[in-house]
Amino acid sequence: MLIYVSAGAQSEHSEDAQGKLFYDNSLLSTNVVQATTNLDFYISSYKYKLFPATQFRSDELLSYGIVQTPVSVEKTNVVIFYRIPFDQTFDFHLHDKDRLEMEKTKAGVSLTKMPYPTNYGWGLKDIMDGRDVGKLQIQVVKNNNNCYALFRPDDIFIITNKGNYDLSICIRICVPMTNGIVDTNALLSVQGHKLAVSFGVVESPPLHINVTKE
Repeated sequence: MLIYVSAGAQSEHSEDAQGKLFYDNSLLSTNVVQATTNLDFYISSYKYKLFPATQFRSDELLSYGIVQTPVSVEKTNVVIFYRIPFDQTFDFHLHDKDRLEMEKTKAGVSLTKMPYPTNYGWGLKDIMDGRDVGKLQIQVVKNNNNCYALFRPDDIFIITNKGNYDLSICIRICVPMTNGIVDTNALLSVQGHKLAVSFGVVESPPLHINVTKE
């Protein structure tokens, strides 16, 4: 069956000078969750991709970032994984101040599919030849941010009342595994990744941000 692994608690970062070259660690210490023990996930404004934040407007285009942790200045240090199809990558929910969940639009529903297939695990052949899961895009994260457009909350949720809302987002990625556990050696090594034969999906804890409908 398809393997799901919780990536764990929120990550912590030091305020080292090297880290400041890539992002503000003091922001990431509160505005980030771990996709794996070596990858951090955060949300930012699409306009200011390198700056994680927790406050957004409902009509604002959001972006999501994936960054290596801890930050390294060694050019050989990488984290390697596969990106699954965008419409299967996220699990997101919007709640009002009374914890009532907002209904998703048609576009929102289309972006919350479960990873496919759900009845068996992914092997290397499945990923490479597209026979069962489609060709997945390999992602190599070095010592820099990788930011991508996400969505505008107004396009994804039916928000009829003005006010503040809590948006929770989890990210899913495909990683090498051994006996149902993330294979860190394969995750952090080009050669190790080439030798990996079994893969599964890890899902991060929810990242919470505040969305304001004006």
